[in-house]
Amino acid sequence: MDEATVKVPALELTGSCVGDAPVLPELLAQIPEGEAIASVTGDGAYDTRGCRDAVAHRGADALIPPGHNAKLWRKDGPGAADGNEAVRAIKHLGRAIWRHWTGYHRQSRAETKMNGMKLLGQKPMARDVDRQTAELQLRIAILNRFTALGIPVTEPVVRAARGKGTLSLQAVRATEPRWPVRDARPLATRCRYWQAIAWAAR
Repeated sequence: MDEATVKVPALELTGSCVGDAPVLPELLAQIPEGEAIASVTGDGAYDTRGCRDAVAHRGADALIPPGHNAKLWRKDGPGAADGNEAVRAIKHLGRAIWRHWTGYHRQSRAETKMNGMKLLGQKPMARDVDRQTAELQLRIAILNRFTALGIPVTEPVVRAARGKGTLSLQAVRATEPRWPVRDARPLATRCRYWQAIAWAAR
């Protein structure tokens, strides 16, 4: 899942006998080479040399927690340095601080997205593997479209508020849904929700 757009950019269908780690390089290969990847977050199942090397080849940071008994690796691969850094950080700072420091807790957003996919059906209806893949790709396309419609458009605006003999300016954000709205008035006027983001300057 892309954290910026909250969309699913890649899909790989495997059998129950295939683990999570061998699939990660194939998922990264589905993302175009010209598209930059800042970081890749995954649970402990992806703490392997192959996964960390694949992430390092894309120039991204691997936010993968090492195991509780993890040891330092020999620097014989591009992802070894990233893994050793995580082991040292957890050893000296603790696992909770490492998660907060790296932003690993944001991985729960991917779990929420998976729950949204399950709402469209617990299992594929097709029997053939190729048709199952096409069915899941269609579900992801529908889910990505719903996500795009549900993300609000936020623009910074300034409005004036009169108090007792004073005039204060408040910096606020106007938010509206992405679906078409039949209203020609400015966004700041027709918006239903206001969120204050700065204190009033008197």
